[in-house]
Amino acid sequence: MFKYLSSLFFTLAFFCSATFAQSPKTVVVTEQTFKVGALKEKLLHFELAKGDKLILNFMEKEGKKMKSVEVHEYQSGLKFSDYEISELKDKMIEVPQTSAYTFRFKNSSLAGRVCYVKIERVPASDSLSDFRTDQLYTVSIDTTWRKENRKVLLRTDTTYREYKQKVLSLSDTSYVPLLNKELKLSSLANSVTHIQGRTTNVKITLPVNTSYPNAKNPYKQSEVLSWSYWIGVGPEAKVKYEKENQMAINVIGVVSSVLLNDYAALIRGGLELLNDKNSGDNVVYTFDRVCAKDSFRTFDSGNVTSAAGVESKMTQGSFVLRLKNDNYMTSVDVNVRMVAKVLNREWKDQLVRTPVFTPVYEQREVRTPSVSYRRIPVSF
Repeated sequence: MFKYLSSLFFTLAFFCSATFAQSPKTVVVTEQTFKVGALKEKLLHFELAKGDKLILNFMEKEGKKMKSVEVHEYQSGLKFSDYEISELKDKMIEVPQTSAYTFRFKNSSLAGRVCYVKIERVPASDSLSDFRTDQLYTVSIDTTWRKENRKVLLRTDTTYREYKQKVLSLSDTSYVPLLNKELKLSSLANSVTHIQGRTTNVKITLPVNTSYPNAKNPYKQSEVLSWSYWIGVGPEAKVKYEKENQMAINVIGVVSSVLLNDYAALIRGGLELLNDKNSGDNVVYTFDRVCAKDSFRTFDSGNVTSAAGVESKMTQGSFVLRLKNDNYMTSVDVNVRMVAKVLNREWKDQLVRTPVFTPVYEQREVRTPSVSYRRIPVSF
């Protein structure tokens, strides 16, 4: 009896030792520590073989809770989940088929969490001990076609619209003489006996602006832009003006009308050369605008030997040139020249053709592609 029991004991001991020697060893898939940021999550992806026993250990380093710890299998979905967890010890999960597994660690806190994770697998056999757990993915591109009726541009028709457009056809400048006189003014001592007297007044009426057929929509228009004047006392001032006038004719050529040649210096400009207030006999002058009956307003005056200028504000109506000799004993000869600058313009109607583009559409059935992308894990 003792021999029988002893033999049975050694047989069981040998069988158990042989069985234990043939059991597969536990393989570490990953062991790592990582930080999960505030309101973030951490994902780990691995491939596990059919028949594996998955062992999961998890711990938050400071004992703080995580929102959840989940294990998902690619095809069948959620395999394990736990909420408000700070530690998980030796959680075992059976792997029924070779597939991709995702481990999700969620943090809903406003502070980060430091986590320690160890994932192990117990292979079904020794031949699977070297099974690669690295997870690789391929991208699947799926294209579907959708039919819809859409308005499609067929062509663009072009027509032309004709209309009249008012265009400027003529614009030139002309000059109108206003005054060309030599006036003799007596001295204060001789004014009682001399017929001319010591003062004189000359009324000037400017050319009237015209618009045809009306001012609102004119086709022909003349407008006084400005008028120029020269006043000179004595022969020296006259000689100087004639010299400047001849130089102006040489520069601008013969004026369109011979009657305007006496005004060439005024037409050319540069009138500052004709001003002389410091030497020779003088004359007092004023320009008075005629405002109403027996009403005047002075807009220019001076006491000069020679003066020249341009007036561009008072361009319509009438004014009076008043000359006065304030010398007691000496009479003076005063030369005066004035000319107005007039802008003449004409317009005409011109026929204009502009293209008008009209798109023509038609309804057509259109196939539009819809492309979707899927990540598919690749098994080894």
